Amino acid sequence: MPVGLRVHLALLAVQLAFASGAIVGRIAFVEESIEPTALAFVRALAAALAFATFARVGRAPDAPREPLPMLPMFGLALLGVVINQAFFLHGLKRGTATSAALLAATIPVFTAAIGIFAGVERPQVRTWVGLSLASVGVVTLTGVRHVSLGNLLVTINSLSYAAYLVLVGKYVRRYGALRVVSAVFAHGALVLALPGVPQLLHHAPHWTARGWSLVAWFVLIPTVFAYLANAWALGRARPSVVAAYIYLQPIIVFLLAGRMLGERLDARTVLAGLAILAGLAIVAFGKNDNRGHVPAAVDPVPRPADQASK
Repeated sequence: MPVGLRVHLALLAVQLAFASGAIVGRIAFVEESIEPTALAFVRALAAALAFATFARVGRAPDAPREPLPMLPMFGLALLGVVINQAFFLHGLKRGTATSAALLAATIPVFTAAIGIFAGVERPQVRTWVGLSLASVGVVTLTGVRHVSLGNLLVTINSLSYAAYLVLVGKYVRRYGALRVVSAVFAHGALVLALPGVPQLLHHAPHWTARGWSLVAWFVLIPTVFAYLANAWALGRARPSVVAAYIYLQPIIVFLLAGRMLGERLDARTVLAGLAILAGLAIVAFGKNDNRGHVPAAVDPVPRPADQASK
């Protein structure tokens, strides 16, 4: 099978996996009373073990082993794992799968805006237009007078992960993608263990066989598989191609949520979704000065050529 086709299949599988996470998460929270903090801890721990294993297996025998800076790894773990995972799951429990998927689509827009403030991306009119449109969608979903707590938590999750993407790049280029990500998830799992382990010990004995199967799916498919497959594809595809596949996630979630969760789109969600996706389109596919490449500090996984230079 040609590499290009494998990349597209991998990106499609990633979006299917992430979309299934929103559906499975809602079922686990609503029907099986799974506690989000416990699930966030299990998810982070499983991802840390998976990434550490792949980093060790894939490391060349003569690869340099410069120690990772612990304080930056801890900060990245707070942004990319603790706030990201916990806020998303708690927001998903309190909101809908459709709204969570739409708000997650703001991550590329927020990443571009934070990149401008951090000085790693040139300010462009299209970025501000896209951010404005996406922000209108976010405010429409979260509300002003009567704030939807679930949607607000997912919005914070998106902002946190966007900041993580901006900051993680320089460490990825220096120490390698898998090594950095495994360290970030390990630190995140340690932090989440403080609230997560007591919740896990208290609730896990009461989980049904179906509940355990939902947790296993959430850990294996939208966590371990999706992150590893996305990392593999990001090393072989243009950022614009990867960004295009993000559009599929809200659509997949809506189709599944309507059938499996009984969720239906109302006028506010439709208008908010159109604004968010329009903002994403303007930011992701507008003309830029870097010939189709995102700034290095925003690119979460280096290209194969970058890996060879380490």
